[in-house]
Amino acid sequence: MKRETTGQGARQAMRGHWVQAWAWEGAVLCGTLALMTVQGIAAAVCEIPAALPTPAFVWAHPALLWITAGGLLGDLLLLSPIRFGRAAFYAKRAAVKLPFSMPESPSPPPGSLLHSRHGKAAIRRLVSAVRRLWRAGRYRRIVAGRLLWWGWNLLGALLFLSMPTVALVLSAGLPSAAAPYPFYLAALGWLSAAIGAVLWVTWSLRMSPLQILLAANPRFTVCGAARAALNATRGRTFWLIRRTLGFFGWFFTCAAVIPIAYVQPMYATAQATWLLALAQDRAKEKTSCKANSLYMRNNCFRKRRLI
Repeated sequence: MKRETTGQGARQAMRGHWVQAWAWEGAVLCGTLALMTVQGIAAAVCEIPAALPTPAFVWAHPALLWITAGGLLGDLLLLSPIRFGRAAFYAKRAAVKLPFSMPESPSPPPGSLLHSRHGKAAIRRLVSAVRRLWRAGRYRRIVAGRLLWWGWNLLGALLFLSMPTVALVLSAGLPSAAAPYPFYLAALGWLSAAIGAVLWVTWSLRMSPLQILLAANPRFTVCGAARAALNATRGRTFWLIRRTLGFFGWFFTCAAVIPIAYVQPMYATAQATWLLALAQDRAKEKTSCKANSLYMRNNCFRKRRLI
């Protein structure tokens, strides 16, 4: 899909399904706001003032760590089915624009709201879909997928952001008599933080198709979806970054002209289309390589490494 036609393709895929998209986005937003409200009430009960959570502030109020951990646990256990249903909805919308399908054709996500164009019907079908996603086997698969996604991003943060964090903390702790070493450490910390942030984004994008693949194909296990995600994004992370930056203009106009409720479903649909297309391209390459001779198969994998 060309960059200039990305928004147009997303609008075509969303045609007749805006109410469903707003229902899913509203469900995720309401759930997130409810958890934040509970965290705010807990912070008020523990008499924690509203301030920037610096290391010194967290050290002075250790209850903030428990409140944050409780919020993450609540998001994992309570909001994971809603977020997964949202991903399944956009995966179904993205499948409309794909030129071919997965080797195992994805079945429609449960309660995908395909025929709900009115608010009441959309909400009823959304509730029905979330209830189906709470079934034991499917629920464990959803939670395991989110845990893997969080663990992957945490590992990337430890790899690429630990050194700049240590440098900045040491530069702030050195006395003024040690000048100019605090300045050198701070400069090194901010430079390595900028480089580490880029590397962390690249690391995160390697696993970005995980939720979409789990939602698009119920036959995928969590480990199988993770392997497919890593294979799909091998050598294509900067391609995904360029595609994402292509939507910067749409989000920039949200501040004055276009409402975010119009742009966010378009972006989510386009992103699902990109990720599923990458996964399907890799699957098609693998299938064609297996069908050829050993010589042709080696050439296929050599070409794939050059992409």
